[in-house]
Amino acid sequence: PDFDSYTNQKKEENIEIENWERSNGGNFSNKFSNFEQLNKSNINKLEILWKYNSKNDHMIKKSWKNNVEINPVFFDGIVYFATPYKEIVAINAISGKLVWKFNSLKKIDARGILFWFNEKNPQNSCLFVPIRDSVFCINPKSGKRVKSFGINGFVNSGIVRAAPVVWRDKLIVASL
Repeated sequence: PDFDSYTNQKKEENIEIENWERSNGGNFSNKFSNFEQLNKSNINKLEILWKYNSKNDHMIKKSWKNNVEINPVFFDGIVYFATPYKEIVAINAISGKLVWKFNSLKKIDARGILFWFNEKNPQNSCLFVPIRDSVFCINPKSGKRVKSFGINGFVNSGIVRAAPVVWRDKLIVASL
């Protein structure tokens, strides 16, 4: 295709309405949703529906906490994000209830997780989470490692400083 048709196609793909599958909104990192129910005239009427407290008394006794630089991702009514205590949590967006918690032994790398929806087999969808020098595949329904991915649920990648991307069923990772 020519450049103009390619650009128009990319503009259509740039629309992220219902789900934010990658940190910052999507593969374009546009940090914007086309959600039309919120606008300049009613945004001041928003109220807090719920708060999630990640406080962990056992971990607070330690002298360290991690900075959280990862934007949440959202898919099918569930919000996925990191806490300062080496955890990824899944929260029901309506009720605020914890769905699951994944505890990591290592620091979760900054700036990026990816929800990959497997169109061929939705049950094999994956939440890709960069943790230290690896990328883990976590089942978005259960919070357990998908042990059939890589070596027991992860691949070695080097330190990852951006959310992974899936292109043509291939995981692409920019690492240091």
